[in-house]
Amino acid sequence: MSGGHRTKADDPNASIRPILAAELSSAEAALEAQIEQLRHAAIATGDSGSVAAAESQLQRLALIGRKLDHVSPEGLRAMQAEVLAVIASAQQTAQQGRTATANAQTAEVALHSAQAQARRVTDDFLHDFYERKIFDPYLTFSSPEEERAYREREEARQRAIEAARAQGTPQGDLTALRFSREQLEDAGRHGADRSPEFADSLGTLRTAEAQLESAIGASQREARSTQPTKATPDFDPSIISPEILANLRSAGVTIPASDPSLAISAGYRASATERSPG
Repeated sequence: MSGGHRTKADDPNASIRPILAAELSSAEAALEAQIEQLRHAAIATGDSGSVAAAESQLQRLALIGRKLDHVSPEGLRAMQAEVLAVIASAQQTAQQGRTATANAQTAEVALHSAQAQARRVTDDFLHDFYERKIFDPYLTFSSPEEERAYREREEARQRAIEAARAQGTPQGDLTALRFSREQLEDAGRHGADRSPEFADSLGTLRTAEAQLESAIGASQREARSTQPTKATPDFDPSIISPEILANLRSAGVTIPASDPSLAISAGYRASATERSPG
């Protein structure tokens, strides 16, 4: 004490610095661990927005960390809300990354499985319909002109099926399935539905088509859902651990809240920690 005033070394604000620095470091480590997984998820979803958001948060954490290292103890109190908001935002981004990664991986596996099944079904159809010609014995036509028109459609669809499959994409395989189904239905209108194999063949094509269409839709929805949210959400004290809140309150930090109920619940947890024995 000097002249009735505490020295800077005794300033209670100084105790805030290591607490905030530790939380910043923890949030930065968690975010770094998620960025590679977010990049992997972006490959599956086609969306790189979440990666950009996480990298932006990481840069902001580094900037605020350097700022924290040099600010005076008196200045800590003025920037405490900014530091806590950055921590909360980074932790939220990391959590979104974990969710996006898990969902993208699930959608990716389902899409690959449905696409592989679609290719097998299309291969079987091409073999049975165009090579073995198992439905030809059941076909009937009212005139040579009708048969000629049918055969032209049959050849055109075969070329379309093979061209779609050559794309090697889920959408291309879906198109190949649709042409296959349409061709079998066309044959069915000319007597192929009398074949004992017709119903099973058509059902297999329809099922594979529906499954691949659903998987493509799920993958696209997942890509849209991983669009980044605003960089800095309203501060939510419940994101910060109760122990850290208690330490900050003990150091004299005022915890901001976007919702009064959050402040109450956070304060209750902090108070309970402070009241605990030891």
